[in-house]
Amino acid sequence: VLEELSNRIGQERLERGGWIVSTTLDYDLQVQLVCTLQAQLNRLESADMNADVPGDCPAARLLPTLNLLDDPLGSDWNGSAALLDPQTGQLLALAGDTTLAGEMANLGNYPAGSLLTPLAAVGLFAGGYSPASLVWDIPVSLPEDLQDAQNPDATFHGPQRLRNALVNDHLAGLAGLLEQNGADNIWRRVEPLGLSISAGSGAIYGAVELNPLQIAQAYAPLANSGVQAGFKNNESLEPALILAAKNGGTDAPGFGIVQTQALLSPPLAYLVQDILSDEPARRSSLGYPNPLELGRPVGAKLGQTAAGDDVWAAGFTPQRVLVVRLSRAAGSGQPRLDARLAAGVWHALMQTAVRDLPGLGWSQPEGISRVNVCDPSGLLPTVNCPEVVSEVFLTGNEPTALDHLYRKMQINRETNLLATVFTPVELVEERIFFIAPVEAQEWAAGQGLEQPPTAYDLVQIPASLPGVQLISPAMFAPVRGQVLVRGTADLQGMQNYTVQVGQGMNPTRWVEIGRGEKPVRAGTLATWQTPPEDGLYAIRLVVVAADMSLQTTVIQ
Repeated sequence: VLEELSNRIGQERLERGGWIVSTTLDYDLQVQLVCTLQAQLNRLESADMNADVPGDCPAARLLPTLNLLDDPLGSDWNGSAALLDPQTGQLLALAGDTTLAGEMANLGNYPAGSLLTPLAAVGLFAGGYSPASLVWDIPVSLPEDLQDAQNPDATFHGPQRLRNALVNDHLAGLAGLLEQNGADNIWRRVEPLGLSISAGSGAIYGAVELNPLQIAQAYAPLANSGVQAGFKNNESLEPALILAAKNGGTDAPGFGIVQTQALLSPPLAYLVQDILSDEPARRSSLGYPNPLELGRPVGAKLGQTAAGDDVWAAGFTPQRVLVVRLSRAAGSGQPRLDARLAAGVWHALMQTAVRDLPGLGWSQPEGISRVNVCDPSGLLPTVNCPEVVSEVFLTGNEPTALDHLYRKMQINRETNLLATVFTPVELVEERIFFIAPVEAQEWAAGQGLEQPPTAYDLVQIPASLPGVQLISPAMFAPVRGQVLVRGTADLQGMQNYTVQVGQGMNPTRWVEIGRGEKPVRAGTLATWQTPPEDGLYAIRLVVVAADMSLQTTVIQ
């Protein structure tokens, strides 16, 4: 407040005194914020998550009991927090770096880690991605400079929608997406939110240090449908700290005026609102119930770092934005901090901050569509898709392709090879496989996911007549575009021949692509313009013999 006054009215005039200043701080919320933060620090320092809380701190009674102290959690704890009204930009409560000894005037910067992933999502969505986009959370997704980095739970989770990767801090896949799209380009797209980030994909692991007020200011437009509110400082808006300043009955001009600026489109902000308020999506990592659930619409996110010494919780309703940080002195050999330690403080304070406010959520704006997709590919479902979910998209960015991860294949159950037109029907068995791309096959093998055979069942191919043969394309050859079908149709006294194509292992429909009445020996029988759809096709040569019998041969 003093710094803002000095900037607005001049240091010399301020130092002469006589000013009566009304700040935006809510006194009760300020008291509850500091005492609740200290109550949690007392629990951590004493290693007793059930320690009594002060009687004059009702918010602290809402701290969840967590059984997280199987291992010592270190010492020299401190925390900080900021509470904003996103509709007015007013700062309602602020705790500088706080220890059991009390609150300090300093508001230090600390590694923000995965608390930045919602902002990365804004940049990705602006570049054409969606909450349904497929993310591969596997080791090979990590950039070279992060090969030793791990997910906070030390596990890789394979394919998933971006929505699930974001809310559960499956960072390897998110880091891979950032790297593929130029991480610095993604961060530049979110600079209007007030943060300048230039640490590449390492930013989401803790390479960028921020304070709770900076993060609350960046999250505020997400809570307010893309609109930033506050006081104008040069070209940007900053949190409002002062309602009025008087000296001798004269008001200093410019204070208490709320200004707004649209930083994100409402549909873009809504995608993040929808993800961060998706309680079922984050239960796979946080369980149910968990500290990020308030019994009303709320967007919330945990923050974790690679070092594991700083944990955050940030979240918002349409009326409030709250960011909480807890940190301990760094030390080797200490277990990672569980981010629910910060989430407990956030839970207690947010319950207190919104207790007298209506339980508002966010309405879906124009420019948003909902489409059923296959999980986890995020593409349109097929009959083979095991789970279909509803997902949100920017209008015009909906998927048009069908799911490709789940595919039904016909197998010779005796040879365990891909069945062909020659496989006896009684040996054919249909199975649905999860098709992992090459880079994910090692992960799939480690998960026990059976991959389909790549070889075809050739055991049953019947011998063809010397005068009825197909030479090319070769059996099971990959083909594309215009294909010459070569072979022999040369039976004494033959009437004619036709060349036909059918789709699938056992085609039910054959399309004629060539016909002739004169014998052909090792020559061109037909030209086939292949269709755009990939898959298994069969080419059949049918020769009508002199006695009107049909002699055939097939390749697949």
